[in-house]
Amino acid sequence: MTSSHRFDWTKYWEQQGGDDKLWLWNTLKDSWELDESKKETTLGRIASDEFRNKKTKWKKNFYSRYTTYEERIAHKPEQLSQQEWVNLLQFWDSPEHQVISERNKRNRSKQIAKHTSGRKDWLIRNNSNNNLLVSGQIREEGAPPSQGDFFVLSHTSRKTNDALDG
Repeated sequence: MTSSHRFDWTKYWEQQGGDDKLWLWNTLKDSWELDESKKETTLGRIASDEFRNKKTKWKKNFYSRYTTYEERIAHKPEQLSQQEWVNLLQFWDSPEHQVISERNKRNRSKQIAKHTSGRKDWLIRNNSNNNLLVSGQIREEGAPPSQGDFFVLSHTSRKTNDALDG
């Protein structure tokens, strides 16, 4: 996704054109030597997350950081053309998007169970945490973590090891 000029950044990944996704698949397939059996996983899960993460970072670092349109327009991500950035600003400034954004903020503020897992996919987390110390005990080599292990991992402060909910 190093070339932003193939996508409409005001749309969700699922709404992107098939030709654009095919272009991305062909680029990735050649670069990473992937076979066709990996296409659905790559484009469905990995590309979708990467697409959303890019937009989230742009909104945090280049939109929310500034309060006026003039400041925002002057500070655009280098990966986007001026027109793409203007389109994205118009999208984020739209009354429809503002209503959704405010609703999501209210919903997040009502969450009781706090967690530290962020938006990392559970399958990826499962693979990367396979040999972690869980609940003060080391699991057997290669033993997959249980759902309880993941709950503890995602609801414990990494700095203090204290429970976040309480």
